[in-house]
Amino acid sequence: MWLRFLRSLHPYADAHRMSAYIIRKLNYALIIKFKNMGTWDRKNFGNDDAMDFVSDFTDRGIDAILDALKPVLSTTVYSYLEAPEAQTALAAIEIVATLKGNAPEDLPEEIEDWIKKNPETKVNESVVLQSQNAIKRILDNNSEINELWEESKEYNEWVEIVKNLENRIL
Repeated sequence: MWLRFLRSLHPYADAHRMSAYIIRKLNYALIIKFKNMGTWDRKNFGNDDAMDFVSDFTDRGIDAILDALKPVLSTTVYSYLEAPEAQTALAAIEIVATLKGNAPEDLPEEIEDWIKKNPETKVNESVVLQSQNAIKRILDNNSEINELWEESKEYNEWVEIVKNLENRIL
């Protein structure tokens, strides 16, 4: 099915001549096209997964942050990290940075309100360390979100945003 669909996108390709490389590139182009429907900005709150996490955080607090980091930290460099888990973790880490006094420019109003209602909430060094490790894993080669951004013209800007986040949690 996929091969037939990919061939329809490239009229000169047939099953015998189309290399795996071309199939992979076309496949990534499709993934970016369809995944970006839920991504409107390269910032860490600029996607559906992050905004879903905001709601989870306002309901559950720090426990939501820890739960968002688990899927990223439980994958090894040999297993594939899916984009939704990475985007959720990046949103969680933005909240860690905010609780350390280094909020992003695009912090959702719901997070600001939650922090005002819960001013005693702090993050310990363990959460910061987990956040640092999650960022390293997200920027790794075996990370879908990294691959998707790498295929876009905005890859360097996205990496800069993630590295800036890493600096803000220290």
